[in-house]
Order: sequence, then C-alpha cells, then structure tokens
Amino acid sequence: MFRRILCSAVFSVCFCCLETIAYAEIQSVTITWNEGICDERCGKLVQRRLEGINGVSRVVVSPGRALMYWKPDQKFSYVMIRRPTQLVGVSIDGMYVTVRGTVRRSGNKVTLTSIGDNTKFELTNAPAPKEGTYTQYSSSEMYKLLPEPLELFTKAQKNDQMVTASGFLLMPYRLPLTIVLGNYSIEKEE
Repeated sequence: MFRRILCSAVFSVCFCCLETIAYAEIQSVTITWNEGICDERCGKLVQRRLEGINGVSRVVVSPGRALMYWKPDQKFSYVMIRRPTQLVGVSIDGMYVTVRGTVRRSGNKVTLTSIGDNTKFELTNAPAPKEGTYTQYSSSEMYKLLPEPLELFTKAQKNDQMVTASGFLLMPYRLPLTIVLGNYSIEKEE
C-alpha cells in the first residue's frame, strides 16, 4: 500500500514538474507541518483551502506536507498560504520553493527575480557548523552565499542565463524572501 502511494506521489511530482517548467517562474511551493496534529480529514481541508488560493494551480497533499504548483504571473507571499492553513488549525513548520528566473549580484548578495511575476528572492547558503563551537541557525546574519555559487551566479548574470533555485525559505514572514539553497542549476548558454 505504502509503495503504491509513494509511486503515485513520485509520478504526480514528475508529471507536474514537466507541466510547470513551461511556465518558468515560481514552479512549486511545499509546506510542512506536524503530521500528528492533522489526520487525513484535516489534510483534505488543508487541500481545499490551498486550492482556493489565487496563485495555486494544483495541490498534492500527503501526511504532514502539501505540494502546490504555482500559476504563471501570480505573485507569491507567505501570508497568502499561512492564513488558509491557520483556518484549519495547521501551523506551517517549513516552506520550500523552486523558482526560475534571472539573477543580479550586488556586493556579496545575489537576488533571483522570478519570471512573469517578478517576485524577488535573496539567495544564501546555510551556515556551516564548526567543530567545538555553537552554530546559531536562528540568526539571518549567519547565512551567507558561499564563494562558488556566488561566482557561478555572477557569470550567469553576465551571460543572461536563467537560474533555477530550490530550497527552504528562511523566516518566510520577513522580507526580503530568502532561499537557503538546497539545489540550483544554471541553464546553458545559447
């Protein structure tokens, strides 16, 4: 049973990713919550609420998680997702996004602007823990972009290449929206 559900979910994700790549902007948003407080019936309520959001084209809900595919040219904000989930009684633990757009470097900061809706995301890396010291993950000051992606994004800007970035949103209720990079790719030059 679990294998069938897992295979179905993987197929849905792959199929939907192919569909959303053509839109080329905010491709997907995933939220997570404590699955112990939200049973299957609650999950259906969350799905219904999320489907009512103007920017959402499709929602796939599994225990403790909702994957939303975003409509083209629709602005993204944390609040528009938080409110519907709160009405069901679900508190968001984490938010993950996949965004495609152009990058612009200013000093040691890189901003990715999604195509179509022009939502801006600052790109960063998580702080690396050092042996024998305490790493403070709750401070946004500790998050900095590493030299390698900084250099690659600078080249992408110079060559007008598209960048796709995936990762969790650091303190999504604060601006600027900040993606802590999990994965990124730069399209080949034409």
